[in-house]
Amino acid sequence: MLTYSRAELKQDAKAGLSNRWGLAIGSMLLALFVPSLIIGFVEGLLSTFSSLCLSYQSYGIAGLLGILSSLFSLAAIIFFVGPLSMGYEFFSLRFVRGMNVNVTLPYRAFSSSCYMRLTVSFLMMNIFIFLWSLLFVIPGIIKSFSYAQMPYILMDHPEMGWKEALEESKRMMDGHKMDYFVLLLSFIPWLLLCGITFGIAFLYVGPYMQMTCVNFYRGLKEEQLNVTRVLNG
Repeated sequence: MLTYSRAELKQDAKAGLSNRWGLAIGSMLLALFVPSLIIGFVEGLLSTFSSLCLSYQSYGIAGLLGILSSLFSLAAIIFFVGPLSMGYEFFSLRFVRGMNVNVTLPYRAFSSSCYMRLTVSFLMMNIFIFLWSLLFVIPGIIKSFSYAQMPYILMDHPEMGWKEALEESKRMMDGHKMDYFVLLLSFIPWLLLCGITFGIAFLYVGPYMQMTCVNFYRGLKEEQLNVTRVLNG
């Protein structure tokens, strides 16, 4: 069993955020919302140009712009959003552990020392989830839970590649995927509140949910340590 209950994970998340909300919100905005705005702006420009081409009956150019927009979105997700989201997970883990962090820490994912490692890890993880989803939606969701701890494992074990981190995440989540699922379900009322407030409440819910999920990883780590102590006598 996990070292902490669901209520304790949430309580610890709120306690860790106390007096540090500005830092958590700032990092979340820089890591998640700013890239979305940039990508949305570029896609909007391409869509506008495509509409203009259609109005002038330049169907070939309009179709080319449509393809270009799709390729841009895919490339942006793989090479920009992907490593940045992994960097945000790194920020969150350091934040929960009380380590020194700043709002721009997620952007260290683009440093030469870790960019390719994070990009490849993000890509491979999502390829596996996609392939499992082809069987049916449920297997894809289950696998996404199995791989959920991969970013944190990559931080704790810089010697690991994506394959080792993926396998370790599967091992850690063995017997805990339902725990994780129920934890996520417990945030549904909060997410509904985000919808009612047109996303404004996400400034509170986002960091709260993120740090709670990081605490889940902490619980798995402590459970692992306890099992090791028992086996070693």
